[in-house]
Amino acid sequence: MDTADSVNIALLAGDIMLSNGAETYRVEDTARRILAALGQENAQAYVTATGIFISAGVEPPITGIKRVKTRSYHMEKIARVNDLSRGLSSGEIQCADAESELIRIANLPPYPAALRITCSGVSSFCFCYMFGGLWRDSVCALLCGLLVYFTLNLLSGRCVSTFLSNIICGALISVLTLALLNLRLGVNMDKIIVGAIMPLVPGIAMTNAMRDILEGDFVSGLSRATEALVTAAAIAAGVGLILGGWLRIYGGFIQ
Repeated sequence: MDTADSVNIALLAGDIMLSNGAETYRVEDTARRILAALGQENAQAYVTATGIFISAGVEPPITGIKRVKTRSYHMEKIARVNDLSRGLSSGEIQCADAESELIRIANLPPYPAALRITCSGVSSFCFCYMFGGLWRDSVCALLCGLLVYFTLNLLSGRCVSTFLSNIICGALISVLTLALLNLRLGVNMDKIIVGAIMPLVPGIAMTNAMRDILEGDFVSGLSRATEALVTAAAIAAGVGLILGGWLRIYGGFIQ
C-alpha cells in the first residue's frame, strides 16, 4: 500500500476515534500503530482536541490533515478501531481490508434514543438515592432525567449549540423540580436537582482531560478541561437562573 493511502487510512481511524470521545494520546498511538502495520515506519502523528496531523514517507513526506468539528461519545467505535489496529499489527487483518472495515465502523448507528433516555432516567434515580434522597425524591429525579434527556435529544437534532442546550436543560431541571415539589411528590429539592443533572455532567470530557495531561499532552488536556468547565458552567447557569428567579418572586422554596 502506498504512502498516501496509508495516511488516509490513519486519518480515517483517528477521525472516528477523536469524534467519538477518545483521548488524544490514544488517537496518536493508534494512528502510529496502523501506519507501522501498513509499512510506514517513519510516520508521525500529532493530535489536538479538534484536529489530526499525520506525516509519513520521505523525500518529501506526505502529510494529511483532518479537522474534527463534531464530537460525541460512542465507546463501541473506539473499541473497534483499537481492535482493528491490533489486528493489523498481528497480521489477523489484511491491509487491503482496513479501509472498508473503518468505513463500516464509521457507519455504525448511534445508540437508540429510547435506550439513552431510559439510561438517563435510571442514572438520575440512582444518583439521587446515592446522594441521600428519599425514594420519592429518586422517582422525581428519574422523571426529570427522562424528560431532560428527551429534550436534549430534540435540541441536538435541531443543531442547537451544546452550550445553549445545557443552559436550557439546566433550567428545565429546575422548573420540573419546583413543579414536583409544589405537587408534594418530592421532598428534597437539592437531592432531586443533583440527581437529575448527573447525566449532563461532562465526566468523560474531564476524565479524558486529566488522562491527556498525565500523558504530557498539555494543550489537548487543557482545552478539554476548559470545554468540561464551560459545560458545567452552562448547566449551573440554567439551574441558577430559574432558582434565582423563583427566590426573587416568591422569597423561598416549598418545604
